[in-house]
Amino acid sequence: MRELGITIWAVMLALAVLAAPKDKKSDLLKLRNGKSLEVVVLDLGNDSVHYRLPSLQKKYTIARAEVSRVEYGDGTIVSLDKKGDVSKATSVAWRELPVTREPKDVEGLISVEKIDVTLTTGSNMLRTKSADLEASAFMQLRQQAFEKGATIILIKSTQFKTAYGEPPAIHIVGESFRPVTKRNGKK
Repeated sequence: MRELGITIWAVMLALAVLAAPKDKKSDLLKLRNGKSLEVVVLDLGNDSVHYRLPSLQKKYTIARAEVSRVEYGDGTIVSLDKKGDVSKATSVAWRELPVTREPKDVEGLISVEKIDVTLTTGSNMLRTKSADLEASAFMQLRQQAFEKGATIILIKSTQFKTAYGEPPAIHIVGESFRPVTKRNGKK
């Protein structure tokens, strides 16, 4: 009888997940039994994970020991060990932070901070393309801007340096921006 109730609950859960609106990125609970649940995580408590289904307001709870991984919609991933303790937490949302060279793209936004990155290859014997070096520097820019709460980066200058006998280097100066926050309905 209990198995029938669990099966019905699982079917209802699956139907609710399929019927959920896809406006906001949902979170994903990866369970130790191999199943995944598309949910909105409300709280990662000491002993349990509190969540709701994207289309419903009813709150559910599952033991942390039953969850192997929580993948948040913003790209943050929290891995849990068999006891439910956090074994690893990473965020990859910074990878999607836009970079622009057009000042018009940041009009109306507020400056967060100026960012200055210099990146040098490990050896002057390596033939590094300027595009590869620039891509690596952009990764560092994105990480720094994301940590400060920025939503876009404006590149102000880029210099690729190749001095005789020295490894290739790139120096990028940029500025990170975010939208103006509203307070009491005012900008």
